[in-house]
Amino acid sequence: MSGIAGYFSPRRPFETLAPLAAMLRATRHRGPDGAGLAAIDRRRGGRLEAGPETPEPLLYEPCPHDLGLAQCRLGAPASGVGEGPPLWNEARSLVLVQQGEIHNRPELALELEKRGHRLPSDSDGEAVLRAFEEWGVAAFARLNGPFAVALFDLRRARLVLARDRIG
Repeated sequence: MSGIAGYFSPRRPFETLAPLAAMLRATRHRGPDGAGLAAIDRRRGGRLEAGPETPEPLLYEPCPHDLGLAQCRLGAPASGVGEGPPLWNEARSLVLVQQGEIHNRPELALELEKRGHRLPSDSDGEAVLRAFEEWGVAAFARLNGPFAVALFDLRRARLVLARDRIG
C-alpha cells in the first residue's frame, strides 16, 4: 500500500527534520518494509536524507529546509534497487516519492530503453523518474494504474504533484 507525505514551505523554512519524521511515523503502518525522507533547501541547495535507522537526536539538529518528502514502502524493494525511498535519479537532480502502482511499467520501460534510458531494476518509481526525464509533466498522462507522486526537480526548482486520472 505504501504511503507518502511532505510539505513545501517557501516563506517559512522548517528548522529540523522533526515535523517530516512525525509525518513518516504517522504513515508507517501503510508501509513498514522501508522508509526514508529527504529535506531540501531550495535556496542553498542543501539536502539531507534520513532512513529508519537515523538516530532520533539527528532529527532535532538544525537543518533549515523548505521542502520535505517522505515515503514508507510496503513489500520488498524492486530487484536491483538497493536504496530505500525517496528515489533519486543518477544525476541526483530529481527526487521522487510514490504511492501506488504503474500497471504499464513493462511497456513504458521498453519505450524508454529504446530512447536511450537505462532501467536496471523493475521499480515503478525508476520508470516514473525516467519518463519524467524524457517527457516532463506529459509523462504522467502515459502512466496507467493507481498512483500518486511528488517529484522535485532541483535544476528547475520545481515541485510536481500528480495522481492517476481516477484518484
